Amino acid sequence: MKRRSGLISQQMSAQRRNMLLLALLSLALGAAIISQAALLAEAVQRIFVERASFSAVIMLLVILLTVMGVRTLLSYGNGKVGLRMAAQAKTNMRRAVLTDLTHASMPSTLRGQTGGKVSIAMDAVDEADSYFSQYMPRMMEAAMIPILILVITFTQHANTGFIMLFTAPFIPLFMILVGLKTKNKSEEKYAQLAEFSGTFLDSLQGLVTLKIFGRANRQEKEIERSSLGYRDATMGILKIAFTNTFMLESIVMLSIGIVALELAIQLLVFKSMTFHTAFLVLLLVPEFYSLLKNTGTAFHSGRTSMGAIRKVELMLEATAGVSEELDGKDVVGRSDETEEAATQAQGLQVARTDMLPMPPTIKLDPIRFAYTSDSFELETGPITVKPGNTSLLLAKVVPAKQHCCICFRGC
Repeated sequence: MKRRSGLISQQMSAQRRNMLLLALLSLALGAAIISQAALLAEAVQRIFVERASFSAVIMLLVILLTVMGVRTLLSYGNGKVGLRMAAQAKTNMRRAVLTDLTHASMPSTLRGQTGGKVSIAMDAVDEADSYFSQYMPRMMEAAMIPILILVITFTQHANTGFIMLFTAPFIPLFMILVGLKTKNKSEEKYAQLAEFSGTFLDSLQGLVTLKIFGRANRQEKEIERSSLGYRDATMGILKIAFTNTFMLESIVMLSIGIVALELAIQLLVFKSMTFHTAFLVLLLVPEFYSLLKNTGTAFHSGRTSMGAIRKVELMLEATAGVSEELDGKDVVGRSDETEEAATQAQGLQVARTDMLPMPPTIKLDPIRFAYTSDSFELETGPITVKPGNTSLLLAKVVPAKQHCCICFRGC
């Protein structure tokens, strides 16, 4: 079962090329963000401070528009790589689930609810999309771009760099605290979804039996209970998501406000820095915190997806464990009992041939059936089915207390 313990690690190992491409795109995106801020600060400095003519800055503006286009393409490429990783990971996980269920032993396949397994194979695997399409690209960006921005900020204005360095850890710390709770809630959500799916499918498959024994109303209440449990688990995750977004926005706005206040004091009161430097730093700071905020949102989605992936792991471990246990039991003593089993099977076949030289004749006493006293009613005479013949029952539903027309055709 150790082969199943790292399902995420297996998928990430199979996508090393995509991870390397994500790293290169993130590094280039960081360079594009810093270049865009530097070019924009230079353009504003020349136009509004130095009063340069339009012809003097037209080449600068063209370069700025080019860098902005490159940044857009890099962001798009990052997203496309994430989507490709998600598609490959979902395909691999769904193939693993179907392969395990196909090659598993009959007892392990029949264990548990069919609807729950279908829900895990479809919904839980689809929910893993966010981990690869959002979480991994954002984490790769957070591992490179903020560091580049922080280095540039320290070279331009150390005080702002220290403020950013002091306030930035609050976002990852809050992400960790929220993420732990989100993962637990996510596992609870998919447990509720599996229970609801299993109950609903079992109810559909046994609908006739439930109707015959008068248990339809009770099963309806059971389905309602399962659906309400799934609703409550989903709303719990949404509540955590909204709280997470509110706290991240509050931390980001407070941090940007502190940096802006410090830059204004240095620029207007102490006059210890130029407008170009202050404006460049002020452009880089929102990018820095925006990346961390987006990482926090993606972290929440990633922890939710990890709960879904954990459910897939548990199902694969359970299926593999039962199959290995049953295979071990089948192997033990198989060579010693093969000859004895073959002898017994041959003797049983001879005994059956002696006891049953021909198929039996089936005789049924008069049959009568009705749902309730005021419903329709079926009633027949004696039925005899001889070997090699079939009987076709033809019945017409009529109101209660009336005879029902029934015909038997033997062939």
